[in-house]
Amino acid sequence: MFRRCLEHPEDPRISYYQVFAKSDTTLETMAQIAGQRWRIEECFKFAKDSLGLGEYEVRSWHGWHRHITLVLTAQTFLTVLRYQTEPAIYSSTPPLTIAPTGSLAAFKAARGLLSD
Repeated sequence: MFRRCLEHPEDPRISYYQVFAKSDTTLETMAQIAGQRWRIEECFKFAKDSLGLGEYEVRSWHGWHRHITLVLTAQTFLTVLRYQTEPAIYSSTPPLTIAPTGSLAAFKAARGLLSD
């Protein structure tokens, strides 16, 4: 699955994902799942910045595992608490829209990627 930035069409960068899914999985479903990556990254950033996820100084796997488990448990508690106090934040997720696309050749031509 390939992705490009629709907000900045002049940006030539293209990202891609290798998808392992059943053959009857729709493109919309795959795009929704790939879009969850940003929310997951935000959760890890919050855990690192606010809860100390990346601030472990341990000498064993057990110490590391205990630290990570404690931090992620605290994050789960705070997420549930926030949902209970401000449910509107979680219900305002914008719907997924897939923009109509042209041919691959037109896409490459617009970015000067066609070779003769």
